[in-house]
Amino acid sequence: MRSYRPEELFEGQGRLKPELAELAPKGGRRMGANPHANGGLLLRDLILPDFLFMVTLARSMPQLGMLAILVILPLQMLSGGFTPRESMPVLVQNLMLAAPTTHFVAAGQAILFRGAGIDVVWPQFLALIVIGSVFFTIALSRFRKTISRMT
Repeated sequence: MRSYRPEELFEGQGRLKPELAELAPKGGRRMGANPHANGGLLLRDLILPDFLFMVTLARSMPQLGMLAILVILPLQMLSGGFTPRESMPVLVQNLMLAAPTTHFVAAGQAILFRGAGIDVVWPQFLALIVIGSVFFTIALSRFRKTISRMT
């Protein structure tokens, strides 16, 4: 620690020398005041996958964790985000049309890579709404049944 030469950095009482303290950024230039740090000024909602349906299937948190791995990993791998859907067997391509991740990836790629507008990606958004509504309805039904058994 002596290689840092503390006698050159600190006063006798252990305080940082004033001339060195003046070098630190002030106000909005401080590291903790960065709008991207510590929540800062750029707060956004954290978007997490909707586990509501899977929660109604699992009986415990460890079961939910294992179920999430078994469901989310294949959904991500087969959605077209990692490999092109066109390189997959036709049966897998057709089955994955029932998965919301496929439509999300298609819409995201169209918007980000090709600058597509809503006139191009509305079918993907419609599919996401329909699939989400179906899963939400099923999850709500299962949740109500579970609650009714508890009372």
